[in-house]
Amino acid sequence: MSATVRQPALLRDRLASATRNEGFRLISVLERTVDLRTLRWDLERGKLLPLHPLLIHQGCKVPQLTPAEALQLWEVLVQVEPSVAEQHSLPHFIADARGCGPSNSAVEEQRALARDEFCTWQRQLVACVEGLSTASSAELLSRLERLARTAQPGLMSAGPGTWSLSSLELLQLLKELKASDLIPCICFHRSEDHLEQLLLAISERLEENEQLKLQESREERRWTRDQRKAAWQARLAHLKDLLAQAEENARARRTQQAQRKRSDKDEEGPAAQASASTEAPPPLREAKGGPSSLRVDGEPEVRARRAAVEAMGSEPPEEQQEESDFHFVAERPRHVYGVEIDMLLKYAEAGLKELGSKGKGMRWTQIHVAALRRGIAMHLVEEGCDGLNFAVQLLFRIGHVRVILAGEALGCGVNLPCRACVILDPEIQGAMLTQMAGRAGRRGLDLMGATVFVHDLATLRGMHTNVKGDA
Repeated sequence: MSATVRQPALLRDRLASATRNEGFRLISVLERTVDLRTLRWDLERGKLLPLHPLLIHQGCKVPQLTPAEALQLWEVLVQVEPSVAEQHSLPHFIADARGCGPSNSAVEEQRALARDEFCTWQRQLVACVEGLSTASSAELLSRLERLARTAQPGLMSAGPGTWSLSSLELLQLLKELKASDLIPCICFHRSEDHLEQLLLAISERLEENEQLKLQESREERRWTRDQRKAAWQARLAHLKDLLAQAEENARARRTQQAQRKRSDKDEEGPAAQASASTEAPPPLREAKGGPSSLRVDGEPEVRARRAAVEAMGSEPPEEQQEESDFHFVAERPRHVYGVEIDMLLKYAEAGLKELGSKGKGMRWTQIHVAALRRGIAMHLVEEGCDGLNFAVQLLFRIGHVRVILAGEALGCGVNLPCRACVILDPEIQGAMLTQMAGRAGRRGLDLMGATVFVHDLATLRGMHTNVKGDA
């Protein structure tokens, strides 16, 4: 509650006086419902790498740790202070998973209590680390920093205080977030002009990439079409051979059944033979045309083979363009909320056109509309944009918009949770950083949220210097 209300005690007193209930108490929630991990974008390698929160929260309260972060801290503590680490041994469910303890059915029965037990253990571990001596604490941080530098060589590289990702670098980061299943996400920056420049460049880059894909050389498209046609013809010929073989096998079975019936009648006696001689020889079609004239369309195997041949069609299918690299829109929301998405897009586009006619310009409108259809939007702070922003937020909650570029207004004033938050501006510090990072992790939808940073370690420590309380 302290992350949302600046003075929770004052709010409690006002609520108590309003309800006239002397027994009114303030309820404090110490842990997040959804764990929040810290990641850093390694631009040189193009990867998202984990970063231990203890490295960037020096001199302030350490936030709640994820299981992986708590386990790494305990392993380093074993090397620095073995006697202290023994007093805070691993919980049984972590020990069993790492092969450090026996595995039995009791672990499965107590799985519901695992989270509470882990939260208690990690609080005790953090309190133990905060109570270490200065020398031990410095050694602990040094080992953690050494592990981080080994995994991320560019972690300690210093940059200017106002450095931020370019549009191409941000697009690369967004694609990695999409590949890592870390979207929907919100990218925060305090400068609205910088966000508009990023949106402009990203939208143009995606459009250029799509046009280059569509404008492939005629020879390459023809070669691809010929290869696909040859593969289709070979597949069709193979299916026809299987159909002919299935028909031949069915006719052979029919012929054997007819011969078996005739042999059974021959064994019935002279009377049966005399009566059979007066009848027409069975069957006439087989006597005239042979076994190949038998109709076997009703046989299950023949029907299945014929359906496979008919499914191939008379011509090879058209090539399907892969468009997932040119947008961030998910497929499922369109199937479930198609009508609602079209209505919201129509309303949002009308609002963007109105803003463009008031001074933003036609080019500005076209860029925002194109980006919106590709699943990228920007939270606007101009007066009269409440309805437009609300439509974008609904599209974000539905799943059509999966990337939002926003500033302080969305970070501190609107309840819009996501799966990951990307902090682009080193000027985002203190309570503002706590608010924005706390957006990550949707209760009931995500097992774990993520806060992604893009700066070096020294800059990150400066951003977290004034952070107080839990995220």
